[in-house]
Amino acid sequence: MSGNLVDLSQPGAVLPDVLAADTNVVVAYLRRQFPEEFPLHVARATAFFSQVRENNVTCVLTPTVFGEVLHTLVQKTYRRMTKGNRAALSAVYGVQIDGWSDLLKEDPAPLQALGREFTTLREALLAGGIAIIGQEDLDFIAYPPRQHFSQELIDRMVRYGMDSSDAVITIEASSLGIDAIVSLDRDMQRALPDFDIYTWL
Repeated sequence: MSGNLVDLSQPGAVLPDVLAADTNVVVAYLRRQFPEEFPLHVARATAFFSQVRENNVTCVLTPTVFGEVLHTLVQKTYRRMTKGNRAALSAVYGVQIDGWSDLLKEDPAPLQALGREFTTLREALLAGGIAIIGQEDLDFIAYPPRQHFSQELIDRMVRYGMDSSDAVITIEASSLGIDAIVSLDRDMQRALPDFDIYTWL
């Protein structure tokens, strides 16, 4: 039965055989891609994934998590480009560039140039023993949802009090028969009625 809160900062904290990772843990782990990440989060994520490898734990990235990791790389790339350059970029493109998403809408080339980095990132995660799950791997036959996805999403958002992306991560974990999630964010603890949450208190 789920519903346990496990503090990974405590010595001797034991990981389950299989668990799903929240996006924030993966982003912190990829410190070379995201150098401005909080050092404490980087240290915690690095120690966590070392423990995963040492104990042959299966750590799963759901489709939503992997998509959010890629999104973070895109966002940070465009933010670097727009920082201090909004007026100049607005003049170049002939439209108001107020932030990274405005530049993305006007110019897809920087995103497309990340193609090799996307692939390298994916290969590095897989080489580190992290399982990247695709939509085709979600098992709604063995682990059927209680209701239509749209209603299940609404119910989980309301029940847990979390945004849609986090709620989808819990749906995907459930479809894989996974009832444990590791996260750096406090709000994931709201899923405690249905999941064991591994975090740092």
